[in-house]
Amino acid sequence: MTDLELYCYSDFMIGLLGSITFVGFAISGLGLKQSDRFGRKKAILGATLLSFVAIGMMFFWRNLYAKYVALLIVGFVSFKDVAIYILVVESLPKKSQIYAASWVLSSDPLITSVPATIFLMAGGKQLQHFYIAGLVMSVLSFFLTLIVPESPKYLLEKGKYGELRKNLAFMARFNGVSMGEYQIEGELVPPDPLETPENSQNKDKSDRDQSDFINNSDNISETKMNNTENDSSQPLLGKVGAKEFSIWQELKDRRTLLNLMCVIVVFCVVSFNYYMISFYLKYVEGNIYVNTLAGSLSEIAGNFGSGFIQMWIGSKYSLIVCFGFSLISAVPLLFVTNSIVIAICVFSGKFFIEGGFNIAYFVNPEIFHPLFVSFSFGLCNFVARIFTIFAPQVAEIQPRQTPIIILLVFTFVAGFFTLFLRAKKEEK
Repeated sequence: MTDLELYCYSDFMIGLLGSITFVGFAISGLGLKQSDRFGRKKAILGATLLSFVAIGMMFFWRNLYAKYVALLIVGFVSFKDVAIYILVVESLPKKSQIYAASWVLSSDPLITSVPATIFLMAGGKQLQHFYIAGLVMSVLSFFLTLIVPESPKYLLEKGKYGELRKNLAFMARFNGVSMGEYQIEGELVPPDPLETPENSQNKDKSDRDQSDFINNSDNISETKMNNTENDSSQPLLGKVGAKEFSIWQELKDRRTLLNLMCVIVVFCVVSFNYYMISFYLKYVEGNIYVNTLAGSLSEIAGNFGSGFIQMWIGSKYSLIVCFGFSLISAVPLLFVTNSIVIAICVFSGKFFIEGGFNIAYFVNPEIFHPLFVSFSFGLCNFVARIFTIFAPQVAEIQPRQTPIIILLVFTFVAGFFTLFLRAKKEEK
């Protein structure tokens, strides 16, 4: 209170700090939607600049109203995490996506929660250290993002074939891979009058030896080209092959609508359970900082553990496994009072709930059109945050078993809705 200079303000005005942050979270979906309009990379860059401004305002200005504005911005730019997630998943071969997704979701506790808890355990009290670290991380993030290429899948869906070729060439050079000659579906390629059947067969054989980079990316559909090497600056590489996309038209598809409803339920439940189970840390005996650190580490383990499960049995059944073991972890909390058993249940619960979060994120790009993913993420996060408002109140309901019963019911409902998830229709 003293460090933030809030001791002169009423409880109501201080409480508004949290409320305004939540308003920012609620409208962050509007920012995420811009990643479909301007690209994943530009949306991340814009959010990073706004983060720098917000942290700078809190560092240099002690005025409460300046903090209101800064926290509103902080909440709004939270869409950056989802945009980064989408960019990473869309830029990698399918076999590597779940590894990267687990790292992205683990970055929050690794970079924020764990260091902050260790800092407080060591006796640190000055918030200025957090502000300085935030400013440095924002600058570093901005310049690193400038180096990262745009999502190939996004460029393909937008018909930006020239930029797509440049990005694929950069990615190939970075990985030490030769792209060879290839044709992206959607481009218009003029016929080569000098092409003969004999040298076409020879060329096809050569192309097959060099096409692993494209075939493994799952981001473009490739057909072999003739002897002509295309210049990405030519008009034929424009948007002539891009398809018009409409969110409202996509929502008319029954499979898409059903998947969206199921994913919203899953997001609401994993978000609600995550925050509610965290309140049970107060029943775990010992140092609160040590318990918080253990909780953060269990979340990181849950991200990677669920990733391995997903590789083994797929996203849908991984979600069911995570919900099932969440139920198993929560049931003993109805009966036991032993602090050690409660600690085991809470930390194992956080493990599987965070694992469910990881898979819930990963399933979005799997079942939705690339230009629908930002909309689905934004809508899911918005509804889940509204739903999660009630988690602190529910956690305090007496008797103590009542919140756990509610958690069990919600978890069972989410597992049931997961059964109705369907893979998206196969596209060329």
